[in-house]
Amino acid sequence: ALVGDVGLTEILADPTGSDAGAEWVEIYNKAGKTLDLRGLVLTVTRGGASESHSIAGFEPIYLGAGAYGVIAADVVDFGEPGPDGATPGADILVHSWGVDIGDLSNSGGQVTLACLGGDMIDTVCYGDACVPAVGVPSGDSFAFGAAGGPDALVNDNPLTWAAQPPTPGRPNPSSEPVVLVPTPTDCAVVVSPAPGGVQITEV
Repeated sequence: ALVGDVGLTEILADPTGSDAGAEWVEIYNKAGKTLDLRGLVLTVTRGGASESHSIAGFEPIYLGAGAYGVIAADVVDFGEPGPDGATPGADILVHSWGVDIGDLSNSGGQVTLACLGGDMIDTVCYGDACVPAVGVPSGDSFAFGAAGGPDALVNDNPLTWAAQPPTPGRPNPSSEPVVLVPTPTDCAVVVSPAPGGVQITEV
């Protein structure tokens, strides 16, 4: 895979109930052709510490052109229903990172896709790791929702992401992203006008 071929499109770091085994990230194949994901490395950074999982196997792990895939903590526990009540079907690729990556930070972190040789494919922040920081309520995912569909370059901007009900393996609704925790700014200084600085011009 090359830069832009695979993009991160959704992150569920704080699922409803227990987080153990129920966290996941969603990826999208924009390459225009089927990709073998072996050799792809998922890295999660939180609090300055990073953990990685390399996708490997004797058999190819294919993600079709224009398809969504899910890399989850545990395939057995995966299946967070979307807003329509449906869970991902058998046609959606689900791969487990197993014990290589611990629990995702509920407050925020960085998720990166790279080739085994180190070439970065895509990277996104979520929560308080973004500037400005963005809030994601428990049970919601952090999802890319800019018009035009998944894009591994546009998704670098956290303002193109928003909190929403999880939609694993399915397109995210395009909506106006909501920044819930804006970066604090200094208060404006109020200065009284000097004599003659303001005039009445019409009555």
